[in-house]
Amino acid sequence: MIATPGNNEVTVEWTLSSFDDSSVNTSLIKPTSAFIRLVDTISSEVMIAGMTGLISPEGETLAVPTSARVVGLSNGVEYSVSVITATSDGAARASEPITVVPTDGMEGVVAGVIVSFADGALPEFGSNDVPGGESVEGVALTVGEKVSDDAVLVEFSEAIGEAEAREVADALEADPAVDWAEPDMFLFTSTTEETFDAQGTGAAPSDSSYEFQWNLWGDWGVGLGNGIEALTSAWDENAGTGVTIAVIDTGIVSHPDLDAAVVPGYDFVSASDNLAAPRTSNGAAVSFDGDYVDTNTFGAVGRDSNPSDPGDWRDVTPVRSSSWHGTEVAGVIAAQANNGAGIAGVAPGSRIQPIRALSWRGGLLSDIAAGITWASGGTVDGVPSNANPSSVLNLSFSVKAPCPTSLQSAIDGALGRGSIVIAAAGNAASDASSFTPGNCSGVITVGATDSSGKRSGYSNHGAVVDMSAPGSAVTTLSNDGDRGPGAAGTRSAQGTSIAAAHVSAAAARYISSNPAATPAQVSEWLTGEAVRRFAGDTCDDAVDVTCGTGILNLAQVASGSITVTYFDPRTEQSYSESVDPAAFTPASASTVGFTEGWSNDIVSNQKFAT
Repeated sequence: MIATPGNNEVTVEWTLSSFDDSSVNTSLIKPTSAFIRLVDTISSEVMIAGMTGLISPEGETLAVPTSARVVGLSNGVEYSVSVITATSDGAARASEPITVVPTDGMEGVVAGVIVSFADGALPEFGSNDVPGGESVEGVALTVGEKVSDDAVLVEFSEAIGEAEAREVADALEADPAVDWAEPDMFLFTSTTEETFDAQGTGAAPSDSSYEFQWNLWGDWGVGLGNGIEALTSAWDENAGTGVTIAVIDTGIVSHPDLDAAVVPGYDFVSASDNLAAPRTSNGAAVSFDGDYVDTNTFGAVGRDSNPSDPGDWRDVTPVRSSSWHGTEVAGVIAAQANNGAGIAGVAPGSRIQPIRALSWRGGLLSDIAAGITWASGGTVDGVPSNANPSSVLNLSFSVKAPCPTSLQSAIDGALGRGSIVIAAAGNAASDASSFTPGNCSGVITVGATDSSGKRSGYSNHGAVVDMSAPGSAVTTLSNDGDRGPGAAGTRSAQGTSIAAAHVSAAAARYISSNPAATPAQVSEWLTGEAVRRFAGDTCDDAVDVTCGTGILNLAQVASGSITVTYFDPRTEQSYSESVDPAAFTPASASTVGFTEGWSNDIVSNQKFAT
């Protein structure tokens, strides 16, 4: 058995036992299913992942699984892994356990700190005279580029560990000329991919893979289709026309189903020499910015105006082929509808502004903050002004950490400029309050649901999750290149990244019809009127697990009315009424006999839209 670590996941491979004794009827004991048992070696929590074999129409087992990916794990935690095979008569003895630690591949590496200086104390770019720097030992400091209006990156002379970087930040903060300082951490994409390529014969819309898009037309999709053969009235509503969405991600690769929707973006991935590292086993160190593979095609190494995705493949742990993550997210949002190819996006009238901020080793906090600032119309030193600021910013990445001050500052700036910010909750099956940017103030944090209307098993959850959207086995645009771009195509992907993309597209639809709407108004609409209850009224079989107000459902809004259920704790009875979404306010609870004093509390905590 082999267990290979990945980002919030483990891939397990095993070999089935063979039988050579001719006196044994092996068909009676041939395994038909397999189970992976994982034990958190610290908490002793036990997790079981099960798979059945491929079954013929006659009921015969054709193949037994010999590998599986287990997602929703925590990085940096050691798991004991064993495999158990079973027949209809019972389970075999478990294999000998081995240990594995999921990883993002960047633990313990920090190349700088982000610093906000007091008024008038900002040192010049390139200066080595950093306030508070005289008390820092073991590493030299150099003032780098601005990250936001009030913060700059201070680079180290060499990469150091996380604990040492925190000590540097603390030393700088002790100087009265420094308001705050924090390590320049890494964030990572929030998608875990499925593996089949989708092909179809056409439906309504005419896009060839629409028949696979349960997220649009299924019982627990977003309500643009009423089953595979028909459309709801929501499809005819404004499809995001005139609204630009910034996909702050790995960049974008050319795709015929998306190219017409793309407006100029920018590449904010920096190229610190301290972050150069081997990308292949025993290979030479290469740039943190993957543009080095072909600067003619992908732009200069370091920040530039070309946001093309060169591929984020790795042949070092965690090993992966290129994800084309930014293209997958953009496809969910804006793939062109009724063009006979590919898929239909949730908001096919919207425009995508690709902001490249993540590369093969993840995304630096400083690069992401700069991307948020520029995408929303703010100023970043050395970067031309954005001629087409985005009304919606999609952040489909996460890392386990409190919300960094620099990230919150960039988000606050974007909100102040009128952009709404959508964030993935993360894929570690944990409390989302521990993962950023979903735990930052002012963002709409999105969890993932599956085609049964329940929480996807990997999705983070909890009080900071504002709403949920389809995120499991969603067909979207992609590319078949293992390293560099190959042929354009489609792929089934899953993750809270994909769920967030649905909500970003819904925000574009609303803004297109309500261009004067503030971020707060868009947020209220998305998390209130535009959701319906989860299957069985709860997002998880564990009723104490929460996933926001409900699942995104655009058909509900387009119908012109919603049914709202109120629960009166005094009588333990429920009351329902049909209301106009545009006119609905918490005070409308009084129409079912509640006093003014009860109405607000009851509606905010017990409102369900069906």
